[in-house]
Amino acid sequence: MTRKTHPNSVRSRSIMRGIGSVSLGAALIAPSLLLAQEDEEEEVFELSPFTVDGSQDEGYRATSTLAGSRIRTDLKDVGAAVTVITKEFLDDLGAVDNETLLAYTPSMEVGGTHGNFSGASGDSNLSERDTFNNPNGNTRVRGLARADNTRNFFLSDVPWDGYVVDRVDMSRGPSAILFGLGSPAGVINATTQDANFSDEKKLELKFSKYGSMRAMARTNFVLIEDQLAAKVAVVSDRQKFRQDPAFDDRERIYLAAKWKPNFLNGDGKRFSLKGNFEHGNVRSNRPRVLTPKDHITPFFNPVGRDEDGNYPATPGVGKGVFDPALVRLGELDELGHGQLNKEVNVNGEDMLNPYWTPVLGNYAQLFGGPLFVYDTPGGGLDRVLITEPHFRGALGPDGEVDDAFDNYPYTRMTSIGGYGGYANNVQLPGYEFGLYKDYHLSDPSIFNFYNKLIDGPNKNEWSDWDALNLSLEQTFLNDKVGFEISYYDQQYTEGRVSLSTKDAIYVDTNSHLADGSVNPNAGRPFISDAFQSGNRFATKDRDSYRITAFAEYDFRDHSEGWLARIFGKHRVNAVKSEENVFTDTRSFHRYRMEEAYYEYTGAVRWSDNANQPNTTHYIGPALFDYDSAAGLNLSNLTGMQLLPSTADVRYFDTTWTANVDPGAEWITPDGDVSTQSENWDNYAGWTTRSFGVVDALQGDNMDTMTGNANLSELTVQSEVAVWQGWFLNDSIVGMYGVRTDDTSSNVFGAPRIEPDSPEAIAGGPVGFVDVSPEVYRFTADPREDSKSSTSYSIVTHVDALPGMDWLPVNVSLSYNESENFQPAASRVDMFGHPLDVPTGDTVDKAISISTKDRKYSLKITDYETTSNLSNSSYIPGTWMVGRFVAWGENWANVHQYNIDNGWTLAGVGDKKAWRWNMKNPDGIFDQEFEDKAIADWRDFVDAIHTEFPDYTEAWSLDDPGGEPKFYHTIDPAGLTYTQDAVSKGREYEFHARINDNWNLTFNAAQTHAVRKNVGGEAMIEWVAFVDKWFNETNAGDIRIWSGGGPSIKQTWQSAFRSNYALTELLESTASSELREWRFNAVTRYGFKDGRLKGLNIGGAVRWGDDPILGYAPIETEDGSLSYDLDNPYMGPDDTQIDFFTNYTKKLKNGTRWKMQLNIRNLFADDKLIPLSVQPDGTPAGFRIPSDRTWSITNTFDF
Repeated sequence: MTRKTHPNSVRSRSIMRGIGSVSLGAALIAPSLLLAQEDEEEEVFELSPFTVDGSQDEGYRATSTLAGSRIRTDLKDVGAAVTVITKEFLDDLGAVDNETLLAYTPSMEVGGTHGNFSGASGDSNLSERDTFNNPNGNTRVRGLARADNTRNFFLSDVPWDGYVVDRVDMSRGPSAILFGLGSPAGVINATTQDANFSDEKKLELKFSKYGSMRAMARTNFVLIEDQLAAKVAVVSDRQKFRQDPAFDDRERIYLAAKWKPNFLNGDGKRFSLKGNFEHGNVRSNRPRVLTPKDHITPFFNPVGRDEDGNYPATPGVGKGVFDPALVRLGELDELGHGQLNKEVNVNGEDMLNPYWTPVLGNYAQLFGGPLFVYDTPGGGLDRVLITEPHFRGALGPDGEVDDAFDNYPYTRMTSIGGYGGYANNVQLPGYEFGLYKDYHLSDPSIFNFYNKLIDGPNKNEWSDWDALNLSLEQTFLNDKVGFEISYYDQQYTEGRVSLSTKDAIYVDTNSHLADGSVNPNAGRPFISDAFQSGNRFATKDRDSYRITAFAEYDFRDHSEGWLARIFGKHRVNAVKSEENVFTDTRSFHRYRMEEAYYEYTGAVRWSDNANQPNTTHYIGPALFDYDSAAGLNLSNLTGMQLLPSTADVRYFDTTWTANVDPGAEWITPDGDVSTQSENWDNYAGWTTRSFGVVDALQGDNMDTMTGNANLSELTVQSEVAVWQGWFLNDSIVGMYGVRTDDTSSNVFGAPRIEPDSPEAIAGGPVGFVDVSPEVYRFTADPREDSKSSTSYSIVTHVDALPGMDWLPVNVSLSYNESENFQPAASRVDMFGHPLDVPTGDTVDKAISISTKDRKYSLKITDYETTSNLSNSSYIPGTWMVGRFVAWGENWANVHQYNIDNGWTLAGVGDKKAWRWNMKNPDGIFDQEFEDKAIADWRDFVDAIHTEFPDYTEAWSLDDPGGEPKFYHTIDPAGLTYTQDAVSKGREYEFHARINDNWNLTFNAAQTHAVRKNVGGEAMIEWVAFVDKWFNETNAGDIRIWSGGGPSIKQTWQSAFRSNYALTELLESTASSELREWRFNAVTRYGFKDGRLKGLNIGGAVRWGDDPILGYAPIETEDGSLSYDLDNPYMGPDDTQIDFFTNYTKKLKNGTRWKMQLNIRNLFADDKLIPLSVQPDGTPAGFRIPSDRTWSITNTFDF
């Protein structure tokens, strides 16, 4: 079934809007970390075996947990690495979600402003774009991969919130038996509150730094005493941040009910029916944790070679601005132009160009489309420019339309490029291995990235959901036998729109505009976007059920003899479950021009670069009078700068207005002889015309602006059997489990509508994907798989063994082996071949020691966790893997057939030799060079179709041959690049109750995690094939964009191959941002009597070791490049100290009042945290550190 839905606006009404007048905000904290402890003490037998709540917890210490089998188990008897966060810990910490909690837990990392890593993707070019929509999922466990989130042990996309969560269970490493299916790295489960049989009312108000507010109200009421109860909770959380105007608004309502009728309970029987429902939404413009990319500093640096004739490591343009009509010229009458060319031809003589400016690059993401200009960061639209003139309707000497002028050069605007591109252009040592990264700003006096969100209010994220849980429990024989039937249903939608996708600050380096007029904004800093990426919408629907049955037998219930004590207690439980997941994911262009604009450009696809609207937002003055960028204090965008529904575009009108023969002689201003058809003055010329602009978020426009759309469907049917045994008076505890999972998955990628499509022939837009219901649906048979996994553990309580009670301390030893897999809809590699599901396995060995009174306890765990075939995002530029073949085919045709316009024989002409005359590496046209490159390219493509037919089918790449046409590719549905990883380490968890008033707890983790096989086997095979052809033939010499443009090999190298080469070099090195050691400690002292009775004071320390940022490149004995792994470049360690205090008092009316102050990161400073380095160790990318925040919380329990 195909489902379709999308928002009509970024912000929508909510039924909870009224609560937001008072609220609280950014969570702060300082309480303690618990360890996965062991506790032999009291068990509350009133609870169902399917239930765990806070009644059994002791402060920060949990005593039991629910497994994926849904049977309560004492933590001391669990061999896996499980940590349970209790309600008291959450309350003291002020933690309400993953972002505010996980930094205090062992071996866990989380992104965001409160986090301890960025989670940015890409080793060479950092990007945080994919973290904005799902901050709850921006996690990493044991340095491996993100954890899956579950809700009451059902996989869920809904982020948990502390207003109805009593406890959070965390499993580090795979544990299919304990936690069910999920990420091989680990699972984070949030248990929501049930209705209970006591009347309660709670009101909580929190006020925080930057004006954040959070309001929570919760009431539980009994409808029939001890039989029927209900609960209602609402929360409105309005977070604001240091970066203005970032915000994160969350509103949720939660309803729960529980029925436990007397007539079905008693006489050893227990029955209950319970359920809960939540509706929630998030509207946000989340802050950035990366500083903007630096494309401004080179404006002030000089350009040119050093005394040895080499280009320096510091690029510059020397405050230069350039005429876009002259900057690309390769053939000159005199030196002074063609600054984008390393070599030029001057009056027939080839030479190195002394004016070459290698850091000069494209104008942001502008490739010929209309440019919407905003002269001020908060004002309205000022003008719309054509940056690459189109001359549709221009005449030839014979009076027929030829759409071109002989004397008009190829014109495209420029700005300063990134440092990685500069390194490639000047071929700095090791450039071919992708060693050089784009620089990010580190000086806040240029742009205050601490206080300003560069996008202003123009970036938004949203999510909406409904989630339903139902559960029926029945036990017999005093909880010795029982079953549970539970159900989970979720409808979840999310989306985002973005501005400044590249997150860079540029400088306008254009002296003139396309119409020849002086550029009034030359030298001004700006940000820009093309609205083509960063815009996303997804629907994720889940429905699942689980049936759990168990039976328990204890020999000691029937005998007190030694044999009964030896064989002890045994429990067998079985689970049958099914999960169904449907996902509809679409990426869309935010804006496009109306169809009339396509007639002007001649580009038939709305997605063609010539038709794509771009924006320029100037954020500062011209820089010519400044000596450096320091102190500029550039603005962010301060107003909404949306594109209007209509725009007056300045363009060249080719209407013939002269009374002269187009073939008559005309002497050009340079003295050359031409014809009147080439004389601009004979046409209407530069003028303005109104064109419509289409917004994807208005009406039903998104369907005709969707660039990619994918459906996926997954069904997992599981059967689980688990045995647990307690021997020798519970001193030896064994567990063995096996599960079988049958999966059925399907994917579908929407096809692209091309000119020969029926929809296009009928007059519709061309270039988007077809999401009409009759087309956008599953067409292939689902893929069927079956997988089995096992887990086992043994825990020995040494002090409880016969004859071992003389030990002065309690000692437990445990061993655990566990595995799981992560269910995923059909994933395919780049050849379209099905990929196996991600899998993981772990071995945990632990020793636990505690004093007899359990006031002091320590657990040490050695682990080795492996994940295989996990999704990878560490290689930038993978979009080029399929696209470069289509680009090469198109441009090989342009060069071979002399195509002036478009890609077919209809565009053949003789006006644009600059487009189709291919230049050799010396910068001059060379017919022999062109012929050889085209011939080798044709052989290369033939070899692809012969050796990799699955590749061409997967990417929808048409067979070569026949007349030229436009070649394009579509990413295979389910395309996934994978990686393997291994993590080894040791975890420490310690708790001390020094006296009745004073508690101390800490955890520490040592982690060694490395990545392997990034990209997968298919990637390795494909790259080797392309390398062979590009290195041994001239196939890679095909020029794109023009006859003097970059070669397809250079484009492949800069966009993808160099990044992949870097990834290859980084095989088996430390995972990015990994700190070998992390340490968290929390202490709290409470006054139990006297004048200070009710007062608690506490603090916390979070410390992270120096991270490895990179390695110095070295040359090996055989001349290849490697890394000096013994001397890595290290970043600074990270220490954060928190403080909290609370005071509790019972008021005269019986209300319990609690006021709490949290200060997080008490001694914060603004020292940036480096994330990446250049080959010489110079920091390149930076994370903005967490700042000091405070909150005051007032809680009233009635």
